[in-house]
Amino acid sequence: MAATFIAGCWAFTTDYSSAGRHQAFKEMYSRQVGLSVDNATHSWLARYPDSVVGKLSLPSGNIEVEYIPQSWRNGCRVFFEVDEKTRIVIGWRFEGDEKACTWVGP
Repeated sequence: MAATFIAGCWAFTTDYSSAGRHQAFKEMYSRQVGLSVDNATHSWLARYPDSVVGKLSLPSGNIEVEYIPQSWRNGCRVFFEVDEKTRIVIGWRFEGDEKACTWVGP
């Protein structure tokens, strides 16, 4: 099922199928790359610190942060790689299947 949302002069078509929600999930989390983890306006890591459930030092010297929103404990795990010196998100990955790792928006 697809729905169209009008916002100002922009129109967004949202695909509510499982594959569409999974693609939206990947796009939304990819937008965190390049952001400072200290910027609470845009960084989910800063805005929702209670959703950070673990940190791991990587061999590269970077930090991997496991992030799971409190309201979203459905089997999908998200990990952000953070440059320890600049505190910028430089990558991300997830563990979980297409049905668990979804985004419903806008």
